[in-house]
Amino acid sequence: MNRADGGGGERFVGRQAELGLLLAALEGTRAGTAAKIAVTGEMGIGRTSLLRRLTAGVRARGCPSLHFAYGGCAGETLAARVGRLGSAADGSVPADRGAPDPAGCSPGAQPADGLPGMREAVAAATRRNPLLITVDDGDLMDAEACSALTALLRSCSDLPVLLVMCYQDWRPAAAGSAFTELLMDSRFLRLQGLTVSDTSLLVRKATGVGPAPGVASACHRVCAGNPLLLTELLRGPGTRSRGALDPKAIDRAVLPATMSRLMRRLAHSGPHATEVVTAAAVTGGAASPHLLAHLCDLGLTDGLRAADQLLRMRFLADDGEKLLLRHPVLRNSVLAGMTRMARDATRLKAAAYLHRTHAPVEDIAAQLAASTVPFDRPWSTAVLREAGRLAVADHREKDALRHLEQALGTAVGAERDHVLVELTELRLRTDPSGGVDSAVTAVRDAAGTSARSRLLSRLGGVLYLRTPDDRGRGTATVPGRAAAALTAIAPVDAARGTAAWAPLHRTFVNEEGLPPALVAERAERLLTMGPPADRLRPAAAALALFNRCLVGVGPAAPAEEADRLLTHDDDVCVHPLAPLAALTVLLWHGRHDLAAHHAERHENCEHGRGHTLQQALLLSVRARISLAEGKLPDAADRFARCLEELSRFGTAPHNPVRLGVVGAFADVLLDTGDEPAARELLRDHLGAGPLPTGPQYVPVLLARSRLRLAAGDPAGASHDAEEAGKRVESAGIAAGALPWRSQASALMRELGRLPLARRWAEEQVALTARAGSDRDRGEALHVLGAALGGEEGAGRLREAVTLLEGCGARLQLARALFELGSLAAGGPRWEEAGRTLGRALPLAEQCGATPLALRIRDRLASLDGESPERVALRAASRLTTRERQVLVAALRGGTNTVLATDLHITRRTVEIHLTNAYRKLGIQGRTDFGTVFRVPGLWPLLQAGAVPRPLRAGRTG
Repeated sequence: MNRADGGGGERFVGRQAELGLLLAALEGTRAGTAAKIAVTGEMGIGRTSLLRRLTAGVRARGCPSLHFAYGGCAGETLAARVGRLGSAADGSVPADRGAPDPAGCSPGAQPADGLPGMREAVAAATRRNPLLITVDDGDLMDAEACSALTALLRSCSDLPVLLVMCYQDWRPAAAGSAFTELLMDSRFLRLQGLTVSDTSLLVRKATGVGPAPGVASACHRVCAGNPLLLTELLRGPGTRSRGALDPKAIDRAVLPATMSRLMRRLAHSGPHATEVVTAAAVTGGAASPHLLAHLCDLGLTDGLRAADQLLRMRFLADDGEKLLLRHPVLRNSVLAGMTRMARDATRLKAAAYLHRTHAPVEDIAAQLAASTVPFDRPWSTAVLREAGRLAVADHREKDALRHLEQALGTAVGAERDHVLVELTELRLRTDPSGGVDSAVTAVRDAAGTSARSRLLSRLGGVLYLRTPDDRGRGTATVPGRAAAALTAIAPVDAARGTAAWAPLHRTFVNEEGLPPALVAERAERLLTMGPPADRLRPAAAALALFNRCLVGVGPAAPAEEADRLLTHDDDVCVHPLAPLAALTVLLWHGRHDLAAHHAERHENCEHGRGHTLQQALLLSVRARISLAEGKLPDAADRFARCLEELSRFGTAPHNPVRLGVVGAFADVLLDTGDEPAARELLRDHLGAGPLPTGPQYVPVLLARSRLRLAAGDPAGASHDAEEAGKRVESAGIAAGALPWRSQASALMRELGRLPLARRWAEEQVALTARAGSDRDRGEALHVLGAALGGEEGAGRLREAVTLLEGCGARLQLARALFELGSLAAGGPRWEEAGRTLGRALPLAEQCGATPLALRIRDRLASLDGESPERVALRAASRLTTRERQVLVAALRGGTNTVLATDLHITRRTVEIHLTNAYRKLGIQGRTDFGTVFRVPGLWPLLQAGAVPRPLRAGRTG
């Protein structure tokens, strides 16, 4: 028996599809035809656990069963066990649980005249139910045992008997041709890794609590769903941070004891297997079969044989060109068991081979980038640049600097300009003070105009780091030195337009705290400068457009103007804030599709690649697009990554863009129901003291107001909401740019201050009617309708629903439908309430808005009246996901047998789910299905939990 199968019965999860297939095959033998299924899979995949669970389920149904592990028959022959099976009162023989005995105790050979007696015993045992025979580690059976089972199955071919045999197809069968004969006419089932959802269940069983976001997917990713590795991973202390499972720690986890056991097994599986696994681990994803053979000092034929063995064992994966270890945790473990010198020696040997065989630059650079020692030979500039880029991505800035400095010594012409830009970006990030001096030198040395623009853009990014504390301290600070450097460059480089850079960057930074209208005027003055400043005009125009729209006095077609500016890839990127300014204008005017298109272009343009700040700012745009599309989990992930990048860049905590991201991220966390994370976010980024003045704090004030309301502090919530309004109005910011009135109105309604809530909502409706997108107008009407209530409020909400449906604002639409349904629920229009709330629920669930979905369910459950229709509507909101899934499939016409096959569950499980659903809905069975379609809102409510039919399991192998 394979004792490394892992995942014992107490932690058995998933495999419902496989169990369903095996149980269906057992039921299929009732037609009078014996069947065989061979089960295989990688080490630790859970074959033994599957057999145990299958046997337990079969016995619970009253079916007879026989279990054989190699050498595990307690000294009895096959005939004796079959004979006892036929005479047993319950038709069941206990499965052997003992350890295998290589000396015997297997099914054993049987004389020919013993087969009739065994057939009679099997026939007696299967009068009422089919017989299940399970064999574990069948490839270890000897020839006599295989022949005995083959003979038995042939003699019982017309009886309801199912043989399920687990074996490992990568090792030679002990019985040779006898085992091959036993496998003839079998169906083959290869066990795959657990799914992410099953991994989540395993984490819950192992820890006793549900996994935090990202934990289950991280566990699944590093273990490829292997149950044994998952179990060992969850036991290890290295996967935790502050006592809780941490995705980053999981990605770095090592399993030295498990790896040691597996390496010992590999050593017995065939020659050179351990060497090839080690080479594959060191080279990562750049391991061709030729490279692995070279690193192991093998001939190509021997290398291919070893790789083939590892592929069949599922240690390696083959993408058609390269080989890599399937389980990242095993790669980590192999590397952790090697010295740094051994790893570096293998990587440099790999790089030399790849260079000699003219491999792609990326493959050579991947080996050099992972090395930690200086190179003993010259490499091309392209390889060194790529190695530097990879080292930066791996947060190894010191190694990246070494690679890029070497590249600068070999580069010439335009390639040298590229290296200058990349090296300057890295120096400014790792040593801002020294990086400024390097940047100034690089600007003077750069040969091309594009390179100078990119270098000056990096210096502009340093200016953006300025905090209020830096003002008035001259050049003592890094931003001050950068500003002085820009001024110093101007006279030297005046003919190339550098004189305009300093005022452009200072206007973007707005160190004087000027209101948006004056910032726009200054930016427009830059547009009148002479020809040397031509390349600055798109960036200055983007800044002017942003500030004009911010105060509501933009051009007649601001979105079209932003689109035009964003097409100037090089020129608009001369400052990292210029693309963000134009993209924000597109978002304000509802052009999310166009914003997504330009964001992708600028992420990959020459200015954007490698520019940390610009990449972070574009990530914030993508997060807001996800939020507008109602994809809350995606928005949360992108906001989190954006904040991480802004912090790595060194952006000040009170920077306006950073504050906007913090406020929006906190709102998303609250919308998904993660109040503790939102509270921690604001505490980490704002501290406990009072907030400084300025409109840049409005997003965090509104988010903090929601948190204070949730914490039972209405006075604090009201203060923050009103303070946000004062700051926006004092700065003259337009409604569409920062719709604080909509958010504040909703807060005031929650606080019971209806007159103020209605006044702010009415003002927002009036403002958006003049210059707002459909999304803005719909949101404003939704907030006003909720504040007004009654028939007037319902009318405004219906207008809001119409507008929001047309612009794809799913989350806002779900909120408006909830408010509309809630108004109808309190009166005689309960049918309209049911239909409306039934539409809102799936939208809220699809968006990931858990608190909103719970409120919708509670509202459905609270519908007045006890008519059968209302009872059914309330009950439908309480069905489990699986009950809804099965019920919807039945409503669509599927029989219980078809549902069991499609959903990979047993027919009995289908019946249990349907019975529970019928009881909750108050119906008797399928004859009452017409009731479901007659109750308003019930069918869409049920569909909210339905999922597409899974594929039917078929034959493999």
